Amino acid sequence: MSSLTLLIRPDVDVSSMSKGELVDLITAHETAKSAAAAVQARAAVELLRLETAEYPGRASALVQRSVGTQIALARKDSPLRGRRHLSLAKALCTDLPHTMGALERGELSEFRAHLIARETNHLTSDDRRTVDHELAGGLMGAGDSKVADLARAAAQRADSAAAERRAQKARNNRWVGAWAKPDAMMMVKALLPFEHGLAVHRALRAHAEQARRDGDKRPIGQVMADEFVQRLLGKSVDHLINIEIGLVMNERTLLRNDNEAAYVPGFGHIPAGIARKLLADADKAWIRRLFVEPTSGELVNIESKRRLFSGKLRQLVLTRDRTCRTPYCNNQIRHIDHTTSWSKHRETQASGGQGLCEYGNYVKENPGWSCDVIHIGVARRTRFTTPTGHHYDSPPPAQPGSGRATIEIELKRGLRDRRA
Repeated sequence: MSSLTLLIRPDVDVSSMSKGELVDLITAHETAKSAAAAVQARAAVELLRLETAEYPGRASALVQRSVGTQIALARKDSPLRGRRHLSLAKALCTDLPHTMGALERGELSEFRAHLIARETNHLTSDDRRTVDHELAGGLMGAGDSKVADLARAAAQRADSAAAERRAQKARNNRWVGAWAKPDAMMMVKALLPFEHGLAVHRALRAHAEQARRDGDKRPIGQVMADEFVQRLLGKSVDHLINIEIGLVMNERTLLRNDNEAAYVPGFGHIPAGIARKLLADADKAWIRRLFVEPTSGELVNIESKRRLFSGKLRQLVLTRDRTCRTPYCNNQIRHIDHTTSWSKHRETQASGGQGLCEYGNYVKENPGWSCDVIHIGVARRTRFTTPTGHHYDSPPPAQPGSGRATIEIELKRGLRDRRA
């Protein structure tokens, strides 16, 4: 096929194509994705211009917060990514014309354009344009890490003092985070100064290699992971203390060996067998019964006369919503807020509350935004309305075994000596 227009069709029949045509098809759609990203960038900057003009008295940061979230919803993305999309769009349309041109021509992916923008965001506009010009035409065949490294090196040449200030700021912003991974695993990640990171990894590696030489049959990675836990907590993985794990599971999983997955707040779903093993291995277990509404599958409601969500009411909303209720947002819940303003109904109950990240809670207070509880049949949803009148619905997560009684089990593991 020679025509890009003919290739870019969602209903194209690939079964009759030759291998060469299939490669052309993949290339054409990849090129189209980059070109579409360039169009989205221009549209994002124009949306920002229009909203800034509509609310001339508002602080720039508030306008960008609102626009960034609208972009996220439109792209079915998280608010964090929405802010990144807006930041990239501004950079491409103002300071990085060569990068924008490469994106429009399909020579550069949106992610690699983001890497260039990220590595130059501390520079002045003039220095950023210098780096952009230097990189133009020099990224042929470069992968993600190489694009980032080339942009970083060029930025350091353009303003070494700014690069040093940025590096020092990054060192002050070191952190540790944790993310759920498949198969009931979790990743703990630390952002450290490079010399600390290298020292930690080399120390764990040296320990693992010595253990293997001494006859340990575990893979090196497993030895490093277990040593990491032991050095951090001061106990081996078989003797963890003061560890609290919450489980939400239905009664069939608990009592009848059902295969319905359990849910761990702050992590996600785990296999039923793993949940039962956690119970069997625990020294103590406290069982608190929670029930779901039979038709909607939502956790039972608890009412309160208070204006603020606290105590068991707060815990119920946290357990029900799990993460921020803003559509496509996966951030941890920081605020429990009334879906519809408390001043309208003057009641505080789980059905009228929602868990939001700090950013999401502040966004909905911007002009033009509204948030309401709607009912579709027996299902209850939160509906977010943006300043442009677009609606985005957010149903609460389905509970394990929706429609059945649900039991929340909180596990507190005490000191166990398996040698006893």
